Amino acid sequence: MSSTSDNNPKDEAQSDRVRDQQLAYSTPSKERLQKLSTSSKHDEKLQRFEAARKKFEQILPNLLKEHEGKFAAVIDDHVEIHEDETQLLKMVIEKYGYKTMYVDRISLEKRVVRMRSPRIKTDTLPSLNQ
Repeated sequence: MSSTSDNNPKDEAQSDRVRDQQLAYSTPSKERLQKLSTSSKHDEKLQRFEAARKKFEQILPNLLKEHEGKFAAVIDDHVEIHEDETQLLKMVIEKYGYKTMYVDRISLEKRVVRMRSPRIKTDTLPSLNQ
């Protein structure tokens, strides 16, 4: 059996208003979507990081001649070198501030970092078969 509100135009109008309000709150405006899709701060940081990484790769053969085993930080068009990675980071932040940079060991060997995924207890997850 259906409820009595199915045929009531007042209830339908109220339901439509609630739905429209929910859509208005959850749907970003066209201008907001364009703003998000164009050059955001995150995209700019990624571009600067990628440019710094490419610069490091370009200058690596020259750096290997005199600084193999040390660390290099590439910030914009600047390259700083130090034996200790932590000291290099302190020096760079003191000199340039908190900017997007690429830091790597001056070596032909590539450093591989393995990170494990966090474990989630399956008994705390809601069932997907409901």
